[in-house]
Amino acid sequence: EFFDGATSLGAVALVGGVSELTTNALAAGPHTLGAVYSGDATNTAATSADQAVSVLAEATVDLA
Repeated sequence: EFFDGATSLGAVALVGGVSELTTNALAAGPHTLGAVYSGDATNTAATSADQAVSVLAEATVDLA
C-alpha cells in the first residue's frame, strides 16, 4: 500500500517483486511518500523509507 503521510493512495499487487502506483491525487506542494508491504507466504513484510517530494502546479501557457 502506498501512502502520502498517513493518507492511503492505494494498494497495488506485487508482480515479480515490484509494485508501482500511478496517481493524479497529489495536489501541488510538498508530500511525504512511502509504501508498506504486509508480506505473504514467499515475501517478508517491508516498509520503505519516506521520500519527500514536491509536486509542481500544472501551468497553462498561451503560445498565440
